[in-house]
Amino acid sequence: MENNNNLGLRFRRIPRQPVALPKLDPLLDENLEQWPHMNQLVQCYGTEWVKDVNKYGHYEHTRPDTFHTQIFEGPDTDTETEIRLASARSAQLEDDVASISGRPFSDSGSSKHFGQPPLPAYEPAFDWENERSMIFGQRTPETPAASYSSGMKISVRVLSLAFQSGLVEPFFGSISLYNQERREKLSEDFYFHILPTEMQDAKLSSENRGVFYLDAPSASVCLLIQLEKTATEEGGVTSSVYSRKEPVHLTEREKQKLQVWSRIMPYRESFAWAVVPLFDNNITTNAAESASPSSPLAPSMTASSSHDGVFEPIAKITSDEKQGYSGGSSVVVEISNLNKVKESYSEESIQDPKRKVHKPVKGVLRLEIEKHRNGHGDFEDLSENGSIINDSIDPTDRLSDLTLMKCPSSGSGGPHSSGSKWHTEEGKDVSRNLTSSSGNLDNCYYAFDFCSTTRNEPFLHLFHCLYVYPIAVTLSRKRNLFIRVELRKDDADVRKQPLEAIYPREPGVSLQKWAHTQVAVGARTASYHDELKVSLPATWTPSHHLLFTFFHVDLQTKLEAPRPVIVGYASLPLSTYIHSRSDISLPVMRELIPHYLQETTKDRLDYLEDGKNIFKLRLRLCSSLYPTNERVRDFCLEYDRHTLQSKPHWGSELLQAINSLKHVDSTALLQFLYPILNMLLHLIGNGGETLQVAAFRAMVDILTRVQQVSFDDADRNRFLVTFVDYSFDDFGGNQPPVYPGLSTVWGSLARSKAKGYRVGPVYDDVLSMAWFFLELIVKSMALEQARLFDHNLPSGEDVPPMQLKESVFRCIMQLFDCLLTEVHERCKKGLSLAKRLNSSLAFFCYDLLYIIEPCQVYELILAISCQ
Repeated sequence: MENNNNLGLRFRRIPRQPVALPKLDPLLDENLEQWPHMNQLVQCYGTEWVKDVNKYGHYEHTRPDTFHTQIFEGPDTDTETEIRLASARSAQLEDDVASISGRPFSDSGSSKHFGQPPLPAYEPAFDWENERSMIFGQRTPETPAASYSSGMKISVRVLSLAFQSGLVEPFFGSISLYNQERREKLSEDFYFHILPTEMQDAKLSSENRGVFYLDAPSASVCLLIQLEKTATEEGGVTSSVYSRKEPVHLTEREKQKLQVWSRIMPYRESFAWAVVPLFDNNITTNAAESASPSSPLAPSMTASSSHDGVFEPIAKITSDEKQGYSGGSSVVVEISNLNKVKESYSEESIQDPKRKVHKPVKGVLRLEIEKHRNGHGDFEDLSENGSIINDSIDPTDRLSDLTLMKCPSSGSGGPHSSGSKWHTEEGKDVSRNLTSSSGNLDNCYYAFDFCSTTRNEPFLHLFHCLYVYPIAVTLSRKRNLFIRVELRKDDADVRKQPLEAIYPREPGVSLQKWAHTQVAVGARTASYHDELKVSLPATWTPSHHLLFTFFHVDLQTKLEAPRPVIVGYASLPLSTYIHSRSDISLPVMRELIPHYLQETTKDRLDYLEDGKNIFKLRLRLCSSLYPTNERVRDFCLEYDRHTLQSKPHWGSELLQAINSLKHVDSTALLQFLYPILNMLLHLIGNGGETLQVAAFRAMVDILTRVQQVSFDDADRNRFLVTFVDYSFDDFGGNQPPVYPGLSTVWGSLARSKAKGYRVGPVYDDVLSMAWFFLELIVKSMALEQARLFDHNLPSGEDVPPMQLKESVFRCIMQLFDCLLTEVHERCKKGLSLAKRLNSSLAFFCYDLLYIIEPCQVYELILAISCQ
């Protein structure tokens, strides 16, 4: 959105891109002009929100004057009593009112009033909230949010890892949310690593915190922890030393061999795993030494520890004399139920009772876990130094800058047990913000919530990635096998470098060309438990593909670092498998040749194991750019063709795609609601008459469906209110305004109904959603007014009212008259729709007073008098 003074006087800008999220990935910085729908999507998630400050009776750019309460003293009273009595009419007593005599105020109900003041109290401002509450069909503002879902945040930090035999080699791990009942991961992995005492700083080398999101507490929600270590040397010290029954320490020779080997071996193997319930009421605490509701996140915890189901924010003065914030106290969890990996497992089978019992690891992993309220009083209102930055914001309309993508996940389930101990950090200052020890939000990793891709709410942020999960490779002979994963644009040149599209595990590192999995040591069936995150291009062609390279590595100590040997390759075209939700099986090629994806070259390829599908993997697409619904994709494709005029004239394909939107399932419709509405508005403003009517009818149908799924039974669905009040910016002024075309097509429908033509049920639907279209017209006018006088208005002068074109005003006048007729006729039947429509028209006139010439508004009001 352009940065100009006049637009800033009328509209408030709200940043859309959270500071916690990276900038658009390099693969998205492509020329999207040839894909207009993609351009709309990127702008929808990346541009600023704009809010009309004159709407809802607020004048928020001007701070109201402070009126001091008048004090009346009598012979039998004192000043403090009169101050309290005068303040009793207010909603709450100001905390900063000082006592004059030094003694504290008494209870509000204990004093007696001595006489009446000579004059009534002065009311300095009009009570807009009370006035609106008396109007049927009232409209109320919707507070902007980074996500529509509420819930809680959980932060996790790894403190230490200790073994009975000692810690002499580095260990690596990942933490994610896991639902035991549904047997699926709820979030992506948060990575950490721990260095032994002898290496580097002799402490945890990464102070990062992982932040996870939940809709509500559930006994089935757990932390899934997976540990890795350096791949075991052949003939060297095996990982069984960490699970020996007798607590025998490593010998000096064993320590030396492990230290030397860990420095030359860059590859890792799977070591151990654990599942830790977060909301289990049957965990033993060290403080009580008995079974009690001791989980820090259990709903039954006492309020004194801020562990209750509804936790209130706690704010106090921190050591740096700035106001800190925390949603609850932290606890330290000692995890002693680490299970050594004995056989392959997946998220579905990790706790299958039929599986072999894994040996316990003689060690303890210590975590610091803290929960936080996922709301406005949260750390998205914190500045970088931890101080609260929203003290100057109107509490009735909180429009603070958004700093965090909130994508809560959900879970439900039954009880289960755990081998963990919880220690409440009573001695710590609970006023810390989320970053606690580090004091910087940059040290927090916000794990993406997979449930956000299936929730019935609009996408508000840009995410466009593919999670790859290699599962197993079955060979006829034992190998030490690992897999390298990369994204390639085409298959023409096998020596060409891949795209930089793989997310690294280390924080602060740019995208990489490839990443590799764990090493499956000495196995015919190599199993893997890795999660690889791939940044996808904005659009892809049939030649975009993932290339998997299989390596065998010698795990023997030599003078030089081990050199992997290529065993084979496997390719996976994105366009073919991107939608797959089940396991995928692929054959493995011995060598790559040019154009190995083409059907014509497959006869020349040589495959391992007689061409059997020996490589199994799984994909998880998470994208707010690529609709998985076929009807939405078809609409986007036809929209591009129409916008680019790649066809001689729009044909039946576009009309068919528009009409098919009514059959899109509610989840896909709500997720891409805002870009779909923008594209339909563009067609209404720039299409022919037939196309305008089709787009308008489709829009009415979508709005009606969205309103019907309103879970609060409000007159105005909050998704639609957010679109009108914040998301819609009339295409940033880069295209003609929406209101002329919208008024024309709506007025044409109303006149057809007035003339007795059959217009179908769409007419009643558009009347019930009239508030949406009227407020959309108003905002489009206001944005055009601010942009018209952007450069030619002297500084300090108000924006003059806009004179509507005669054709547009006549159309609005006719529409207004038709709507008044509907109100008049439906009032005779006592329908509530007539009352709501009447209120919408009144608000419409009120809003127009700040935009167009008053004489034109007077003509509309005169029409009301005539009716």
